[in-house]
Amino acid sequence: PTNDLDVNTLRLLEEAILNFSGCALVISHDRFFLDRVCTHLLVFEGEGVVRWFTGNYREYEDWRIKELGSKPFENRRRKYKRLN
Repeated sequence: PTNDLDVNTLRLLEEAILNFSGCALVISHDRFFLDRVCTHLLVFEGEGVVRWFTGNYREYEDWRIKELGSKPFENRRRKYKRLN
């Protein structure tokens, strides 16, 4: 998780991943971080759909909007019936 890291530590982590010659599995909600360190994505899109994508997160978003329209990125939260 990158949300509890200060800016300097996050930068060091980013540099370590970029300089690492192997493969790293990165799980984060930080889109900027994903854009900087990822060259391939394994995206779990819901409904059992898993997609392998070559590129960073921004490129994936652009591709997805082009292919499917902007609707998939709109309000993703589930809505539940209020219990009174």
